[in-house]
Amino acid sequence: MRKFLLGALGLLGGLSLLTAFSSSASAVVVCPAVGSSPGCAFIITFNPSSIVISDQGLPVGGGHTYDSAFGDDTLIGIVNNSGHSESFIQLTSAQPIFGFDGDGACAVSPASCTTKDSTGYGPNGVTFAPLSFFQGTVLFPLLQNGQTAWFSLEASINAQTINTGIPELSTWAMMIIGFAGVGLQLHRRKSGAYASA
Repeated sequence: MRKFLLGALGLLGGLSLLTAFSSSASAVVVCPAVGSSPGCAFIITFNPSSIVISDQGLPVGGGHTYDSAFGDDTLIGIVNNSGHSESFIQLTSAQPIFGFDGDGACAVSPASCTTKDSTGYGPNGVTFAPLSFFQGTVLFPLLQNGQTAWFSLEASINAQTINTGIPELSTWAMMIIGFAGVGLQLHRRKSGAYASA
């Protein structure tokens, strides 16, 4: 039995290494070169059961931001591998990512944008619905599975300084089950009190 378990663990480990190698070998170019940045500082990937934010290895201050004058604007890519269409993502940060000051990617490099939004940060149909300088929603044209998009945000940010605001389906399921459990306990406690009176 022990040999079987060790063999199974070895097989799973080998498969995970193969999967990691094949996914890193098929990197997708999402963002164009804009200003001093050769591409996306990080990519947000919609997967079937999660959203993953991954840095692209651009050094901070040397290609991480496209605005070389102030170093305060970042290119972000979106990859849809979810198996269904996506059209928005909610983002939050301690940095003022929605504090647009007019030097968006489309203002710096108009040739990279076929169309742009009023801020100059949203190319090719991407728009923004900020709630504050620190949180808001990025709206993009309906991305089918396998499609990509890109946009820019204010501030020098990376994968560790930005968060998605959409809970995973498993989180919603656990919250609903938890609330149902609490409601059931309250109901039982209430009906038990009447029965003993």
